[in-house]
Amino acid sequence: MQVHRFKFPVTQYPVVLEIIDEKQKVSVKPPYLVTMTEVNRRQNWQLKHNMPANVKKMKDYLDPRLKTPVYNPFGLNLSIRIYVDEVPLPFPGHILIAVATSVLLGGLIFVAFLFQLRNIHPLRAFRRYVRGTIRQSSNISIDS
Repeated sequence: MQVHRFKFPVTQYPVVLEIIDEKQKVSVKPPYLVTMTEVNRRQNWQLKHNMPANVKKMKDYLDPRLKTPVYNPFGLNLSIRIYVDEVPLPFPGHILIAVATSVLLGGLIFVAFLFQLRNIHPLRAFRRYVRGTIRQSSNISIDS
């Protein structure tokens, strides 16, 4: 089975039905009527279709006899969950990411400003610390 993928947004999934014979391909439209059932018994789908008066008479006649709804195949739209590519984040997603990023960058700039204001040089202190640990470790000798 093929899963259809669409780019966001998808509101309705158009259904085009065809009868394929060995010799020809015929699109299904009135006077044909179709029934649709979900094989896994899911209930989260809906069909939208238009029903002209002459097709409505056939529908009213066939619905009780088939014990399942009958639909007009022309202009049939299926509302169902499908895979959608490039979906945007839900509502607060973009705003939260923007706020968190701006707070983080603002905090980094503020800390750099405070270091500059107080004449603190953390990189120099780190270099001194590294050089001091290297000197202390090089003074250690092993006697055998």
